[in-house]
Amino acid sequence: MNLLGVWACLPVLSTPASSDFPPAQQGPSVETIDVRVMISSPGTLVVDRGSVDFVRVGDVVVFELKNKSPRRGRVTKVDERSSTVKLEDPAAVVPSGARGKLEMPKERRAPPKKEPPPEAPKKPEAKPADSKPAAVPAPAPPVAPKPDAKKVEAPPEPKPDAKSAQDHSEWSNTDKAWTKGMPLLTELPPVRPEQRTPTVSGSLFSSAQYVRAASGEPSSSFVRAGGSLTAENLFGDGATLHVEGDVHYRNEVDGDHGVELLPYELSYTWGGTRFDPARLEVGRFLQYGMPEFGVLDGVEYARRLSDGSSFGASMGFMPEPDDDFESFADFQVAAWYRWVLDDSERLALRGGFEQTFHHGSADRDLFVADLRWAMDADLDFHGTTWIDLYGSGDAGKPALELTQALLVLTRRFDESSGGDVTYRHQAFPLIDRDGEFTPPATLEEIEDDHLDELAASAYHYTDGHLRLHGEAGAWYDEDETGGSADAGLEFPEVLIHDLRADFTAFGSRGQFSTLFGGRVTCSLPADDGRWDLSYEYANHRLHGFSSNLNDLIQQRLWLSRSFHWGGGWSFSLDAQATWWDTDVSWSAGWFVQKTF
Repeated sequence: MNLLGVWACLPVLSTPASSDFPPAQQGPSVETIDVRVMISSPGTLVVDRGSVDFVRVGDVVVFELKNKSPRRGRVTKVDERSSTVKLEDPAAVVPSGARGKLEMPKERRAPPKKEPPPEAPKKPEAKPADSKPAAVPAPAPPVAPKPDAKKVEAPPEPKPDAKSAQDHSEWSNTDKAWTKGMPLLTELPPVRPEQRTPTVSGSLFSSAQYVRAASGEPSSSFVRAGGSLTAENLFGDGATLHVEGDVHYRNEVDGDHGVELLPYELSYTWGGTRFDPARLEVGRFLQYGMPEFGVLDGVEYARRLSDGSSFGASMGFMPEPDDDFESFADFQVAAWYRWVLDDSERLALRGGFEQTFHHGSADRDLFVADLRWAMDADLDFHGTTWIDLYGSGDAGKPALELTQALLVLTRRFDESSGGDVTYRHQAFPLIDRDGEFTPPATLEEIEDDHLDELAASAYHYTDGHLRLHGEAGAWYDEDETGGSADAGLEFPEVLIHDLRADFTAFGSRGQFSTLFGGRVTCSLPADDGRWDLSYEYANHRLHGFSSNLNDLIQQRLWLSRSFHWGGGWSFSLDAQATWWDTDVSWSAGWFVQKTF
């Protein structure tokens, strides 16, 4: 695979259809929803689901990429229509456009139960004079005298009794300012952030992955333990403190290993509420106005206007986007503006500009434009583009270059069917910043390498709750053009009760190889969690080789057991083995989390 493919992981077969992912816990109280990666950086993602979709901090998200171990993460920040996900492995990369599954409690989506209206006391029935009761009846409620049938008047408003008010001082407020038709809480002032009781929430987590390469040597294994904390109004100023970090040990392919303490977020935020349209954040954080600009060690200011639009600016150092997160080599200044059509924000256009400096020298001029258009409840468009501006000294590059784009049009035809169309573009920007490309790119690759892909997917549920799904796409890069397709059928119950199974066939055709194979994914809910199993067989036929050397067989087996307990505890174990003909590699890991 070319270097760009390794960096971006964007070919069609690297982002399988939504049914390819091992379904997350769907037992009696857990369900999954589809998410898509809109912004990707090592260890951190932004997905296209937010508070309007009932997403909450701490929710678990699972991504599975072909020929790779599943990537698991958790939601650390929720906005209205997007969420930030931190991966277990801070060096892992999940490409933009990849699909995943987010777990949430089923009752979260359920509408609040309406309390039945109190029943009116039944009028006691008149008893015959000679009847004898079988038991002593309960005393009947007092019956008000019947009004005159000729003239029915509303009962007068009760007047506060002075003696009653004296005996019950808590009833002394007679609501004299209230008149008929006014809200009952009209005289109750809203609670401002600085008046709220200080609250602390967060999580403690630990994860590990051990990888044994086909050569028998350990490869990119890690153990980590950390936590996150959000404290609101801790010091009585209405502000919010965000802290997240971990201690981890890594053993990498290149032999680098050691223990590190990494603070991924440490920031303090003022404002940004309905009482204060201005928002100020300082520290280390993922930028609020333009997450595409990445994590910042600095300050960001944002302000919301009366019509719902907003603008902002940021300044500070940019930690390198790798597993070390070293800072103070790259400085940036940025500004952005977001326009919305109305309060519903169904149509929003956002644009931002970032200027970066590497060791004091001008490095990158980046413009990002983002459009979100929820045309109706069934049709949605989301597009983001990255455009780099170059000067006369940037040899091999045009004045303007589209270095990255992700355009997604989603359509739901009815309650049982829908689909989407996706376009992706990826190219290398010409920059000096370290850690941006893994492995490092040569100047020739930066000038020439690119990847463009167009894909469409669809699904349909039958009356018997079977799910038919498929995806087809085509791509081209600096070396070849090709296409791919997959189709599958998901059964809600196979062989035993609640055993859900999906059978998918896939294939691709390129200039240098042809791939075809199949995948079986099974999931079985348990009382305290879920079992997941996936098996994949693929034949890579290489072009230009003799018939006895042109087939490379790959098999992959993945098994996971997850647990959900009360008190915010969740735990999962997983193992994977991959065979390339006779060479075998395997991995195993865990993930445990306690939310509070």
